[in-house]
Amino acid sequence: HLANVTEQVHRAHEMRDRRSAEGGLLARTADRLKDADPDHLRETVKNLNVRPVFTAHPTEAARRSVLNKLRRIAELLETPVIEADRRRQDIRLAENIDLIWQTDELRVVRPEPADEARNAIYYLDELHANAVGDVLEDLAAELERVGVELPAGTRPLTFGTWIGGDRDGNPNVTPTVTWDVLILQHEHGITDALELVDQLRGLLSNSIRYTGATDELLTSLQTDLERLPEISPRYKRLNAEEPYRLKATCVRQKLV
Repeated sequence: HLANVTEQVHRAHEMRDRRSAEGGLLARTADRLKDADPDHLRETVKNLNVRPVFTAHPTEAARRSVLNKLRRIAELLETPVIEADRRRQDIRLAENIDLIWQTDELRVVRPEPADEARNAIYYLDELHANAVGDVLEDLAAELERVGVELPAGTRPLTFGTWIGGDRDGNPNVTPTVTWDVLILQHEHGITDALELVDQLRGLLSNSIRYTGATDELLTSLQTDLERLPEISPRYKRLNAEEPYRLKATCVRQKLV
């Protein structure tokens, strides 16, 4: 694990250097598409759907405790420090390495399908926090460079998994297990969505006096407020001039 982490950090540095010198994969692909027929390219982009699928094997299911420590080691290795702080960094590295040596790499008991599903969620959370947003922003920017707009609402990148749902004879995967895993994923997705909506509520302070608002938004907002009486009158009063923030509050209420 430690060798893999150091190799990954080194490769990440090399890839960043190459990207600075030659452009990233998306940029190089956009260069090759600059002479393509714009209409055909727009239609292709509408149907773009890359879908990595997560799998699992009980013998390969690293514990989240180990994964978190490996992530911390990678962060320490990637963080440049001045000489005066190097000793402190070395101490933190040694602490995490010692903890890994003293931690069971795999659980003593065989993981259940739900445990494997939680492990997959860990990786999805890491991708969401550290990669997916940047990839989608880069994709939109490179498409714009060749004259194509990424349509609103499109989902060019999604993720799937058969963990807890495989039907290849695994006696541990029953209809009840599949249902439990679906509930687990659903609840985690709702939690993530609530966190993102809360971030939006904090950001969307746009005042209608400065930015205006479309009739469509105002009509939708009025409908939501009528159908969601549980929204505090305090929000309605304080955010009366901030329709985007108030709309995000309505979205949040629908999720809870």
